[in-house]
Formats: sequence, C-alpha cells, structure tokens
Amino acid sequence: MLLANEYLTSYYSEDRRALQLSKYYLSKWGKIEKNASKLNKNDKKVAYILYSTLNKMAEDERKFLANKYRVMIYGKSAKPDKELAEVYDMDLLEYRNLRKGIEYKFYYYLKPSIQKRKKVKGIKFKFG
Repeated sequence: MLLANEYLTSYYSEDRRALQLSKYYLSKWGKIEKNASKLNKNDKKVAYILYSTLNKMAEDERKFLANKYRVMIYGKSAKPDKELAEVYDMDLLEYRNLRKGIEYKFYYYLKPSIQKRKKVKGIKFKFG
C-alpha cells in the first residue's frame, strides 16, 4: 500500500508525463503544417499521430489547442499563456487550468496511438 506522499508523487509523475507527451506532439503542429511537403519519415509518423488524435477531439477543443500550438513563426512552438489568457478574457491561472484539462484529454486520445508505435523520432515510450 502506498503512503499518501508516495501516491501523490506517482500521481504527479504520471500527470507530468502525460502533459509532456501532449506538448511534444502539439508543439510540432506548426512545423508540420509549414513544412508539409518536406517531412521526413519520423515527422510523418508524428503528423499522423497528431492529426488522428486531434480528430477525436471536439472542434472547440481543437481550436483552443490550435490557438496555443499551431504557431508558424520560426523559433516558436507555442504562444505564451499570458497572451492567450488575455485573448480569452481569463486570468492566467484560469486559462492554464483549462489548457491543462484539454491537454490531458488530448493525452487520453493520444495514448492508444503511441502504444502502437513505441518509437517515434528516437523517443521510447513506456506504459504499464
């Protein structure tokens, strides 16, 4: 039986890993669209996983994530939360909580896709 601190640590670790994987795929969105005709094999795998996952989400959630991650400016993979909180007329904490909730939902749909493909661009994913 896990002690409370151990449980919280393992729970936090899993949540953090979920957000990291979500952000990994979402941060590629702008690059994939900008360079669609020049993608290498690994980028095509990432694009397939990204778009198949996005297609499972509600349209308003896709638009929300697009505003954050579909950035086609050289050197940027996402717009700052502060800027987007103003666009949505929310305080920063409220915006971040909403974003994280949608990113967790993205992960929920993403997880089965990446379990099928254990290696994408040299990253090994472990589940279980």
